[in-house]
Amino acid sequence: MTIKEFKIQYALGSLTRCMLLKLARDHNTDKEILTFLIKTDLKPVIKHWYYKYFAVKNSNTSKETLQWALTYSRSELIRKHASAQLNKRGYYNKID
Repeated sequence: MTIKEFKIQYALGSLTRCMLLKLARDHNTDKEILTFLIKTDLKPVIKHWYYKYFAVKNSNTSKETLQWALTYSRSELIRKHASAQLNKRGYYNKID
């Protein structure tokens, strides 16, 4: 799925929770989709942090997106895992 297709389906409300979770966990998901999942508050979805969590842990998520999550995420869990992913990739950003 391309980012354009994703945004259209998201705007139409045709993406189910299962589909969003699958995209967040799939290592073949486009980096732009993972960025969207991390940076966007998925208001219709009650537990949007859950998708952010799996998108942050996805090995295909870009360094820039992980750094954004580490800096701007309101969730300590998301910041912790963003830091862990950056450390795992050798970027050594740490959070106390």
